[in-house]
Amino acid sequence: MVCSREGFKETKNTGPSVSDAPTKARRRRPSTRVGCMARIVFKRDSAGMYVVMTFEEEHTHCLYEESYKPFLKVNRKLDVGHQQFITNCSKVNVGASKSFDIYAEMVGGVENVGCTVSCVPFTGVDNHKKCMTFAAALIAREDVDLYCWALRNFKSAMGSTPRITVTDQDPAMKVAIAKEFPETRHRYCMWHIMTKVSDKVSPEMARNEEFRRELNGVVWNDSATSENFEVAWKGVIEKYGLQENAWLKRMYDEHATWVPACFEDVFMGGLLRTTSRSEAENRIFRTNTNKHMCLSEFFIRCLGLAQGDSSKLEPIRKTLEEFEATWCESGVERGGTDKGKRVIMESYCGAPQPKAVNVHPPPVSSNKGSGKRIRTAKEIAMKEQSKKKRTCKTCGLATGHNSRSCPQK
Repeated sequence: MVCSREGFKETKNTGPSVSDAPTKARRRRPSTRVGCMARIVFKRDSAGMYVVMTFEEEHTHCLYEESYKPFLKVNRKLDVGHQQFITNCSKVNVGASKSFDIYAEMVGGVENVGCTVSCVPFTGVDNHKKCMTFAAALIAREDVDLYCWALRNFKSAMGSTPRITVTDQDPAMKVAIAKEFPETRHRYCMWHIMTKVSDKVSPEMARNEEFRRELNGVVWNDSATSENFEVAWKGVIEKYGLQENAWLKRMYDEHATWVPACFEDVFMGGLLRTTSRSEAENRIFRTNTNKHMCLSEFFIRCLGLAQGDSSKLEPIRKTLEEFEATWCESGVERGGTDKGKRVIMESYCGAPQPKAVNVHPPPVSSNKGSGKRIRTAKEIAMKEQSKKKRTCKTCGLATGHNSRSCPQK
């Protein structure tokens, strides 16, 4: 048994080809093998017992921590239980994305499903009112600890904290911002809140255009004060009998975090009321990446943005050296067994895989006339048009009548 990073990747001969045929571009796959000599050798003795003959414990590379094991290549696969669950969902017309969400709820979170990474970009607005990405973080879980880590490193890199931060209603992000950015005003996205109104009220009220128009007039009013908002909000709620709506009560209790009337002391120029700028940046990230891209490819693509500038690459080199010094700890790199999909496919097909497949010759059929080409509709019409039409013997015209029905008779 050897380490997964033993040996080196074999290099293929890439010399000039004599053929002029175009070659297919291949995907560049970086190798993780570094020639590690860690191994253990067993030998079976005469009594049928296994004896350890050679044991090399030291690795020539850093080992992974417990929290990083889901990102190993051997763990970037669905286990048999998840495959069986997706198969059962497909039988009742539940798609792969929805089945993934259901499975994540069953196992206690997406971190227990498999290798999933979330990209957290920090998007702001410059003096020209244009979007600008200050930083981005890759986190394994969307919890308070990793959000705090991302905010802490963002503050260390920028040297200061922003005056205001706009996010959605993520409870973990709310706790992390209050802990790491205590002097920052945290604001919820108004667009995310207002889009939930139709789901939180009755279907009849959701289709009431007058109610939506009055509620939007109260919420999106930039010139209203905090006192005016409270009076107008209570008026709309009492008018339509929504005093017992729990979600509207909670939104009113938290109106200091999302209503524009409560941010009169902060200058925003009408730019940061929603997360639309951040969503636009996320669209750019999704355009240049895909869900099949591994971390190394994502990192190499980010390095390409530096365009060979040594001043931009130097901070990245120092950061990687710090990570290497921190992560080089003793441990054991565990692998996993390669589980196929034969059992899942047998369950889906309802029959076991046969041991032998006998292909019988097809039955003999008559092929008379099979060599004739089927004519198109255009060819058939042209042939019918070229045929000589039947003429009348009385008038000599080919107009579709005969001598009995000739009008000149």
